Amino acid sequence: MYVIRGNATVANSLRGEVIDHTNKDKKKTIYKANREEDADVEWLDDFIVCINGIQLDVRNDSYDWRKNK
Repeated sequence: MYVIRGNATVANSLRGEVIDHTNKDKKKTIYKANREEDADVEWLDDFIVCINGIQLDVRNDSYDWRKNK
């Protein structure tokens, strides 16, 4: 999870990535949220994660606040 710091005209945002354990250079963004900077992350099993109440299967799901309003 990363906090992307905004400025006077842009709010902070939160971004989450997963890294492929077989290829550390392969990353996938699974979570983007605007106006957030705290992350409550709970892994439910090897593939399912809950980030700030949003449940995602890291193999094929993602959350982007611009698309998932």
